[in-house]
Amino acid sequence: GMNGVELAKRVKEIHPSTRLIFMTAYSEGELAGKGLSVGGAHLLHKPIRVLKLAQVVAEVLEGTP
Repeated sequence: GMNGVELAKRVKEIHPSTRLIFMTAYSEGELAGKGLSVGGAHLLHKPIRVLKLAQVVAEVLEGTP
């Protein structure tokens, strides 16, 4: 019964070092209204290019911002 932002906030409360990747069709402005301010989160906009997804996943696994 919760959305992705609510889930992300709960995950970060329990495991603050968790790095998150959001995938969304919302625009930046709509996301600001949804409260997407979860620390350490990456944001990919749909449609997602495979190369960009691979790049972000690699960054997360390497621990780079």
